[in-house]
Amino acid sequence: MTNYTENNTTPEVWDLPDYPWGQDINRDIYKVEYDRQKNKERTFAELGLRLPPDHQHSTELAGYMRQLPGYKQSLNTPNTGLNEVANNATNDSSLMNSSIDNNLLKRAENKLMQGRPRIDPSRFELSDHLDRFIRKQENFVDTVYNDTAGNPTIGIGHKVIGNEFKEGDKITRERAEILYAKDKEKARQYALKLLGGLPMYRYEFEAIVDAMFNVGPGNLGLGTNKCPDLNAAIKARDYDAIGRNLMYSLDSNGKRQEALYNRSLDRTDHYHGKYKDY
Repeated sequence: MTNYTENNTTPEVWDLPDYPWGQDINRDIYKVEYDRQKNKERTFAELGLRLPPDHQHSTELAGYMRQLPGYKQSLNTPNTGLNEVANNATNDSSLMNSSIDNNLLKRAENKLMQGRPRIDPSRFELSDHLDRFIRKQENFVDTVYNDTAGNPTIGIGHKVIGNEFKEGDKITRERAEILYAKDKEKARQYALKLLGGLPMYRYEFEAIVDAMFNVGPGNLGLGTNKCPDLNAAIKARDYDAIGRNLMYSLDSNGKRQEALYNRSLDRTDHYHGKYKDY
């Protein structure tokens, strides 16, 4: 079978610091994975480590990006720099020629994960995409406010604990970022505890991390009898059922909140690999 790698050093649009997100959604899909793999390659090189045998090299992903429809027009460069090599990868023509629809992102993620099993989610680093997703949902508010359920909140969705902030207090962006990083890591640890080692793809795991950040561990059944269907799905390793049980529309007072419902819709899309950009 035929795959492609780059054999030139001409700078490409996906290497630019101000990469134009949103111009080509097909290319954006690969850009996310391209950045992740390139950063991994750089780190391994700096540490003098050998890349794992299943590593998909960033140059291979660049080769795929050059095959996407509109490459010449979007980059204004000749479609060169491709070098055919024989290996076990497949060229997914259905992805390259497909129209942009609600399933495109899932097919692209499946392409990137082709031949790779779900793995222990503790091995994942949380993506920049999840970070942008949470920030868009939470926003930055520099003064204590009550969320839709009446919980005192400040910064980037940080629930006030005890007397750390009182009504009218303000927070600097720097401190808000510190609290946000801690809250996101707590959500990650809670998600790992909930899953109990259940193998996952990263996009599935990140959706559960967002649910933890959004509604808290108790509402997902950690230390409570809430959300029994989700916990039963995890125990049964029923990945489809897990995705169906990440929807929330009622706050802790039992009142329907459209923002909570809409976030759940986007979270479920994320769980199934249907990324949106934020």
